[in-house]
Amino acid sequence: MVIRRLRRWLLLRDPDLRYIVEVGVEDIPEVEDPVTPRAAILGAAGGDIERTSRFLDSEEALRYFLQGMEQKLEYNVRLLGAAGGLILLLAGAPRKLEGPWLLIVDSDEGWVSRLLVYNGVITGAQVIGPSGVIYGKRALDIIDTAGGEARVVAIKMRRRLIDWDPERLSIYVKGIDRQHMFLVANLNILYLGLVAGEDRSAIEQVLDNLLDYTKFHFRSEERLMDKFNYPQGPAEKHRKEHALFVERVRNFVEEYKAGEAGLTLDVLGFLAAWLQGHIAGTDRRLGKWLKYEAGAPITD
Repeated sequence: MVIRRLRRWLLLRDPDLRYIVEVGVEDIPEVEDPVTPRAAILGAAGGDIERTSRFLDSEEALRYFLQGMEQKLEYNVRLLGAAGGLILLLAGAPRKLEGPWLLIVDSDEGWVSRLLVYNGVITGAQVIGPSGVIYGKRALDIIDTAGGEARVVAIKMRRRLIDWDPERLSIYVKGIDRQHMFLVANLNILYLGLVAGEDRSAIEQVLDNLLDYTKFHFRSEERLMDKFNYPQGPAEKHRKEHALFVERVRNFVEEYKAGEAGLTLDVLGFLAAWLQGHIAGTDRRLGKWLKYEAGAPITD
């Protein structure tokens, strides 16, 4: 036992390296419900609803975010043919629409609508009708004043972009695991903020934090590879994956801030899929090598 402790101390004389192995990050943020922007239209969010409405374009992304859905409700609503249709659609649900929901509204007047709803407030709207696809406040105006019968399918979307699963995602190094948990928490915060219609400045701040922390995290992993002489081939492949991901995220953040790109569910799906795939594949191979081949001071 004494020899093991001495060897561990010798390997971790560098306090920064010891922090990476044993702690990684002090506090992992709580993923709490964001504050939905104050309603500008009764029943609809006053945030950037035009931006949020574009989330509804991607069939593939919507399928991803509906995986593991918690509930599915179906009900009928008779619309008034005058102002108040939005309230009827929301109030007609058999139970309160808490958290993120997707409402698919099929009207007998020939239009179909998709609505993003967060805690009972509409944050995105799309209407598909004879004249094409209409988004945002114009779509809300159409629904609010429509008449006739409407069939509503309400699907509760996933509350987390990524669920932390230690059986699949732990790489045996406590500090790196906690760094991964920090990244996962920030992606979940970004997802909920977008679905809830938070304003652009709040989203930019989360993106900046995510990019900065990702770069720090990758440097931490690469220090472990250098310290314990990870074989050159896997190490080079690992570094290349890091560099390509940072470059892609940096370019996206710059384009987003310049107004040249929108943050869509497709982008979020890419971030979530890449991170989970990288952790469960490349990072776990590194963790196993550190534990079983390098004799590194691992904390399970």
